Amino acid sequence: MDHSRVLNYMAFLRIQELSKGFVAHYSVLTNLNLEITQGKFVCLLGASGSGKTTLLRIIAGLEQPDKGELWLEGQDLRNVPVHERRFGFMFQDHVLFPHKSVGANIAYGLQMQRWPKAKIRRRVAEMLDLVRLSGYEKRNVRELSGGESQRVALARSLAPSPRLLLLDEPLSSLDRNLRDELGHELRNILRTLHITAIYVTHDQDEAFALADQVAILHEGQILCKDTPEGLHQNPGSVFAARFLRMHNILPWNNGRTRGLPTWLRGAPEFCSLDGPFLLIRPDALVLTTGGTAGISISARVKTMSFRGRLYEIELEVLDDKECPLRLTLDLPLTDAEPELALRLRSAAGTTDTVTLALKPDSILPLTR
Repeated sequence: MDHSRVLNYMAFLRIQELSKGFVAHYSVLTNLNLEITQGKFVCLLGASGSGKTTLLRIIAGLEQPDKGELWLEGQDLRNVPVHERRFGFMFQDHVLFPHKSVGANIAYGLQMQRWPKAKIRRRVAEMLDLVRLSGYEKRNVRELSGGESQRVALARSLAPSPRLLLLDEPLSSLDRNLRDELGHELRNILRTLHITAIYVTHDQDEAFALADQVAILHEGQILCKDTPEGLHQNPGSVFAARFLRMHNILPWNNGRTRGLPTWLRGAPEFCSLDGPFLLIRPDALVLTTGGTAGISISARVKTMSFRGRLYEIELEVLDDKECPLRLTLDLPLTDAEPELALRLRSAAGTTDTVTLALKPDSILPLTR
């Protein structure tokens, strides 16, 4: 039995040792590996130049890799042309045909597949209803708003019932409120239709709000892949933690406590941790005062900034060392302990000290 084929079939999409370069001695993707389960909405998250769009274009068949394997449901895609892959595409510039009506734009892919006219009409009506644009079939696309154009582009990409939907920052040109609204609609539609989708974005908030799983790309490789909750709980590496806006990173030196503050060095919870760095997550603050166990710290509140759903608190944690440790922690808006917020607010910007506690399970090791 060819065990590689069995393994390839088990993953809906399986990418192995994929590499791609565009100039000599520079690789956009380097030995990249990725597996995606059928029916999942996966976001590729990374900074500009990390290889997100290149990876998407290779999956689509618009670019050819220099090496590596690409399998979909056990089928080797390397020699399958774009039009035979049965993928849907939705890009940042949604490129509606300006000379065609809304209905004709949605019907285009179906006509290319030679669907019967009556079936095309029914399918177009279904798609317009799905994206909440019923009655727009004869509308000129030049008369559409940005949000309506994106809905038409989504309907066009979904009409042929694609095996895989590929989306390259499709909402980035819209304002934040409209992006949030259409993003949640997109997520609900894909869940209803049980379509596997890969969504490229550089926006962490968008990725966490939409995706079942998030894969972080860095220097042409998948650095980590997990649920949004899983990545927040354990980003795994210094780069991922910083990319996810977690900045409380301390040298740990594989369990050697030299250089750590006394209050952390003496905590028995960390004796068995292994890694060159420690992360104190921004949600490490214990929010109750009713005897909840935690690591006690004494600190000055340098700043307390309102961020909508939480306060961002910059602390100067006092210790017997020469340089106090700066920590940035989050205090969610909650009615559970209103006196805690009042106490921190009154101490902000003064030399007063406050005693707080940190959750031990919010302190974890990181790789480089």
